[in-house]
Amino acid sequence: MSRRERVVDPSSRTEVESLLFQVERRWRSSGVQPRTGVGDAEIAAFERRFDVRLTRDVALYFRTIDGMDAEELDEHLIRFQSLDELRRARDEVPQESSGLTESDFVFAEWSLWVHGYTVRLSATDERVLLVGGGAPRQVAASFREFLATYLSRPDELF
Repeated sequence: MSRRERVVDPSSRTEVESLLFQVERRWRSSGVQPRTGVGDAEIAAFERRFDVRLTRDVALYFRTIDGMDAEELDEHLIRFQSLDELRRARDEVPQESSGLTESDFVFAEWSLWVHGYTVRLSATDERVLLVGGGAPRQVAASFREFLATYLSRPDELF
């Protein structure tokens, strides 16, 4: 039985695992095929290449769902990137670099890059920012909060 086919008792899931299950289910029901999660070796290579450490929730996300294929968008026109596509936000939106740190990485984009979403990969700060339309604006205090908002109140992310 593959990891994707394994049945997990919903009562034993952590909050983030439950959110990721809901994200995956929503994507599949709207015709989006989530990419298969990455392994520890891919996460370690990313961390070495950028000299950062993925937070627990972000690492679990990429182990579970490695974003979407390049041509995929969800029903809100958001495309979640794969781990190997992540880039520093300062490189993606240099015009907004004064409001960003070296730890901010773009993990999703809206409507073919009208704007993007960054997550701060810091042991003490995992905020999610909206970038690409002026000064960066916080849309969630954590990646977990971003996922919950994405599932229940997506209009708050724009």
